[in-house]
Amino acid sequence: MDIQVIAGGIQSTEDELIVVNLFEGVELLGVATGAVDQALSGAIREVIAAGDFRGQPGETAVLYSRGAIPASRVLLVGLDG
Repeated sequence: MDIQVIAGGIQSTEDELIVVNLFEGVELLGVATGAVDQALSGAIREVIAAGDFRGQPGETAVLYSRGAIPASRVLLVGLDG
């Protein structure tokens, strides 16, 4: 497994998978998560609004970018605030 930390906009990362987080109970998306959501035309907010992801600790969801960003998948991870 190769893990890298790179400065810059995560939505521009050319990789198989990028990971963004959501804290349980937080209504506004963080900077990185919001940038990815915007690049995906609101797909993250849509999953949250549908109740399919609540940001609970350990909760995950995979979204496919369908060419909207270079990474082919986005992994949402719920965290305890």
